Amino acid sequence: MEWLTNCIGEEYKRWTNRDKVFIASPTGSGKTYFILKQFLPYLSQKNKRILYLVNRKILKEQIEAEIYGIPQEQRECIRVELYQSIEQIFLNLIFNSDYYLPSGCHVSGDRRIELLGMFDCIVCDECHYFLADSNYNTNTIISFRLVNEYFSRKVRIFMSATVTEVQNYLLNLEGETIRGVNRTKIYGFASRSIIPEQLEIIKKPYIYEAERDYSYIQIRVINKNIDDIIDLVREEKGKWLIFVDTIDFGKKLEIKLKKCFKNNVFDEDEKNQDIVLLSSDYEKSEESLDEVNTVINENIFKAKVIISTAVMDNGINIKDSNLRNMIIIADNEVEFIQMLGRKRKDKRDFKLYIVRQPRVYFSTRQQQVQRYLRIAEEYFRPFRENVKKPLLKAEANELLSNIFAKEGWLIEKQHCATMQKIFNREINFKEAVKIFLQYRGCIYLNLLAMKNLDNLNIYYQNVLERFDAEGEEAFVKEQLEWLGKTAEEIDMIIEDSSMTTKEKYRECVLEKINEILDKPKEKDKIIAFKKEISDKLRYLVEAVEEENPERKKVIDSIRRNERPLSKKDMEFLNQYCDLPFRIEVEDGIYTFRKSENLYEP
Repeated sequence: MEWLTNCIGEEYKRWTNRDKVFIASPTGSGKTYFILKQFLPYLSQKNKRILYLVNRKILKEQIEAEIYGIPQEQRECIRVELYQSIEQIFLNLIFNSDYYLPSGCHVSGDRRIELLGMFDCIVCDECHYFLADSNYNTNTIISFRLVNEYFSRKVRIFMSATVTEVQNYLLNLEGETIRGVNRTKIYGFASRSIIPEQLEIIKKPYIYEAERDYSYIQIRVINKNIDDIIDLVREEKGKWLIFVDTIDFGKKLEIKLKKCFKNNVFDEDEKNQDIVLLSSDYEKSEESLDEVNTVINENIFKAKVIISTAVMDNGINIKDSNLRNMIIIADNEVEFIQMLGRKRKDKRDFKLYIVRQPRVYFSTRQQQVQRYLRIAEEYFRPFRENVKKPLLKAEANELLSNIFAKEGWLIEKQHCATMQKIFNREINFKEAVKIFLQYRGCIYLNLLAMKNLDNLNIYYQNVLERFDAEGEEAFVKEQLEWLGKTAEEIDMIIEDSSMTTKEKYRECVLEKINEILDKPKEKDKIIAFKKEISDKLRYLVEAVEEENPERKKVIDSIRRNERPLSKKDMEFLNQYCDLPFRIEVEDGIYTFRKSENLYEP
């Protein structure tokens, strides 16, 4: 909990205006704890204020709930906002005034923007949002620009378990600026950040990084198959959090799981059989909203299974000890690590199921990304020389008006050309909205979106090359490397996962029975033993053909916790489930004996 506090120590007292702080720290290492319990009290004593930005409404509400646990004088020095809210405030203002945002200036025309000047520090929590969400919300460039220009003279803190790509992007951007590259940032919503004073100081950033530790997780590899997932939910005790990559897959899984629960397929000892699907419109469902509120207020969820899209992939802290199983369907490291980070480490067993994806999946994704990239690069090509053109500090003021005039002409020209292609169906509108945003009636390219696409294109290419070199388990190995596994550990996990569930359960039952083989036990001990392996026995029996007339009787017998296994039960298990044992009963004492595969009477 306090790792970050110990790591930073009192160094935060040395952070001054223009400093950038990057904190790469996984869930549970104390990012929020550090800000609220140490950094905020220090700033509040100096009458300074923090603007705390987050990327999910659920996370905002959860942090606001935590803030109410600190003294009032400190609460008054912090404000939590969504990146998306800041973006919309700015865009709405654009339509009401001829507006631009010079760095460090107060803004007239909208009090909400002007109030940003009240804050002395900005915290960008889950800052991977700028890049990772840029192809879903192309307005990310607005909040990115506001943070890095309006707050350029103040302390900027960037936090995420996956901060690296944003850190590199921002430092490279500032590196180009200090080398005299013309960074007029035309897509920066008329922010004239080329002014010479911005070139004066580029300070060395503070960087803090925690090592990831996933040694406590039991990992298994599965296929992306709804029936297989249902089998897992049926087999394993505890709650489930299942991250899906598409809402369609999530809905299909929800429907099938609910049908199984309705038919009482699952463990009757599990009182809570609810299945809840969470997506971006969770507020429209009373059931979903109730679960979200429970997560926010209590850090637990009530349902047996939560199926979630990316709405819960960031920042949410789940401290539910009954959450013992998670499935992650994600194709890149940022999404994967963020999803995994929702579960706080505790002393109970935690099982993670990672999903195989075939080579064709990544080939298709790369082709899609490359289509977006071609559109972006064609739009950006006329600007490239203008943006990259060296601009001496002494020439900045003289050339500024000419630069903006040329850029304005290019923007209008490229807007018209792109809109013509959309109407001629040379560009698919659904693809265009992945990279362009609308501003003052014109479409603008989100440079963060283009960078994110470029990163994904390179990543998918690397994965495809791994498939060529390493075969069908290439993506499995990729995911296990994100979890810090060695080559030897990866081979063991893949080999272990290659066994079918039926094979694994049979091996487990064999091992358990062999432990008490030829050891007479009283009835209550045999009942307890049966209960210990009942879920696995039931799975083996349910795999037997439904036409078998004894199948249902044996399933019902296994479910009845007050009875031991009978001789007839063992006959069935021996004959149809390949468990070579029999049971002898004498004077209320039960003994397992070795038998042939076909039952010996």
